[in-house]
Amino acid sequence: MALVDYFRGERIRGRVIDVYNTDKNDIAAVVETDNGSRYAVNFTLGNNLFNLYGILAPCRRENLQRLIKPEVYIDVGAQYSKTPFKTAYRLNQVSSQPIYNQQASRSLAYALHNHQG
Repeated sequence: MALVDYFRGERIRGRVIDVYNTDKNDIAAVVETDNGSRYAVNFTLGNNLFNLYGILAPCRRENLQRLIKPEVYIDVGAQYSKTPFKTAYRLNQVSSQPIYNQQASRSLAYALHNHQG
């Protein structure tokens, strides 16, 4: 993988099929897009190269678990990868209805990071 791929991002919009914990105790979801493609999206909770902004802090795991459930629709900013395995760095939107090509009015990643309680 080229160095530029670490800084290149992509958006994934689709329906969450399944949510599970990884070996490293991160949260991951299988997301199906409108065209039928499925991606394994890993929400890395630690501060490392995959989580450049530290947006998904470990103390916010409970918030992610409440938001990301099967049958909800999400819009995620993820690290570019040619494989179906993606690493999320920003959760833009969560909805009970399909999310189409629209801009999120407020970033959920910011809300997750600054949520009190």
